[in-house]
Amino acid sequence: MDLSKLPKLSKTRENTPQAQPTADAPRDPLEYGTRRRYDYEEEGPLGFLDIFLAVGMGLLFMFLGMNYGKHLLGSKEAYPEITGTGYVWKDGHPKAGQPILPDELTPENRKAYDAQILGRQMGMTSEASLFILGAGLAIAGLVGVLGHLAFLHINVRRAGAILGVVVTGLAMGYAIWAVASMLRNGVTPPMTMVAILVAGLSMFMQVAAVRSLMFSPSYVGGPVTTASADTRFSDRPVAARTAGVAPASAVAADRIVHHRFAHQTLRKAVVGDPATVVGVLQGAGGTKYLRDLWEATCHTAGIDPQAAPPTGLEAEMTQVGPYSSAIITMPPAKDRGEAVYVGIVLRSYVRQDGAVIERSPLVLYYALEVDGTADGKALLCEWQAGDHVKFADRVATDFTPFREAMWAKVQKRQEAEDRA
Repeated sequence: MDLSKLPKLSKTRENTPQAQPTADAPRDPLEYGTRRRYDYEEEGPLGFLDIFLAVGMGLLFMFLGMNYGKHLLGSKEAYPEITGTGYVWKDGHPKAGQPILPDELTPENRKAYDAQILGRQMGMTSEASLFILGAGLAIAGLVGVLGHLAFLHINVRRAGAILGVVVTGLAMGYAIWAVASMLRNGVTPPMTMVAILVAGLSMFMQVAAVRSLMFSPSYVGGPVTTASADTRFSDRPVAARTAGVAPASAVAADRIVHHRFAHQTLRKAVVGDPATVVGVLQGAGGTKYLRDLWEATCHTAGIDPQAAPPTGLEAEMTQVGPYSSAIITMPPAKDRGEAVYVGIVLRSYVRQDGAVIERSPLVLYYALEVDGTADGKALLCEWQAGDHVKFADRVATDFTPFREAMWAKVQKRQEAEDRA
């Protein structure tokens, strides 16, 4: 990636000697935070896999049970009715030429007749189970699409995901009953059994989608106004609030957006195209870019942007060692896990001879996060390949100490890379 054409730094703070941050007390060198996945994380290329599986396999099962579909439409050719036993009285019998009734059949012939009746019934049951299960999966997949559409209101997304699970569950219930019925009659339906297994896998994925929409901490209680968010914790010190990577105030709209923006929206944009993002932040449109991302985060969460204004959100360019970097000043952080600053380090620079030097990974993403203390310091953290890593370093919540702490981590990483 040629980054030599990136615009020059238009606004940078004067470089000061970048010393190692002072440690408060001996601690473990690295503490790994618990990795938790939330509904608002990127779905990636397999985000709609549950939909493809449900609709695709549903249509296949409907095709395999198409005779039952024709039967529902009134076709008499799908399952021809059995009229009579097929036996007549022989000559010399008082009823010669007349059909023999079921009760008049010999034991052997009655057994064959009953097997014919049972075969028709089991055939209908088998194909009915495939058709109904397939229809249920297809319908569940179609309504389940609602759960994946981020621009819809969260309640609509939840309703679509839940409805898909309910439809799949009902269809599976009928198919399981059909299998039990056929097994009782000595008929083993392998195709229906396979269909139930596939439907079970699909339902497992659908339930996971419902769980992410219903029980993610960020959605508990739904969005509320900023006023109620401000009063929720007005009488509680920061140290008493809920710990964890997830935002603590689950019903506070501004807290939801604050956490998602730093840990998800901005991070995805930076990792997806680091050179472009850093280039935009260097220009005059950097603040507008950040505010547009903030507003997009609000809409994705189903929150009115007016309930979570991006007060104080801005970017400032600087140097971390030889690298172009951006430090994002976040709106005031209140709850544990929220970022005071976000630091982006683009590990690429142009030497005097014109050679572009790049390291891998190209971009590093740091955050200085509130950790529940009131001593003016916060916890240095980093997102590494999707993992949220908490370092033992506690750093003063100011621009320069944060930059120096990042440089210390960058140097340590590069030394380890060079040794390897």
